[in-house]
Amino acid sequence: MMVGARVPKRLVLHLPLLAILLMALLTRSYHLGHTNDVHPPLYALGGALLTRSAGLWAAALLSVTYFHVKYSQEARMYALMGLLFATTFWGLVIAVRQQRRSGWVVYGAAGALLMYSHAIGALYVTALALLFPLLVPRLATGGAGVRG
Repeated sequence: MMVGARVPKRLVLHLPLLAILLMALLTRSYHLGHTNDVHPPLYALGGALLTRSAGLWAAALLSVTYFHVKYSQEARMYALMGLLFATTFWGLVIAVRQQRRSGWVVYGAAGALLMYSHAIGALYVTALALLFPLLVPRLATGGAGVRG
């Protein structure tokens, strides 16, 4: 801008409206742009449960699944819930199988966010809590404690 130039009064009056419009567009596009966020936790979950190649196959198959592609492009909670469910499940597997305290932190934080994102998230966290005894056969026989 040149020195001494005046900003038109109309532009000054419309700046707040332009800022609100820009924020609305950015927020909406933020949800639409995160279709691939669930792939890293799914890869880690497959690696923790089976092998790394199983995690890679699971993430690759999710990439071409019609329902995932369709619903992750909407500005709704579906992609976020998939991300948080995979992260919660991964945290539970890490906490139980590797007996690491960081897994419990991930499980608690992602589970709380999952319940906060939608009401059905509480059912998902409950289902994972019911799955817990199936993951801990050695702890029932007197396995080692939790390490940090």
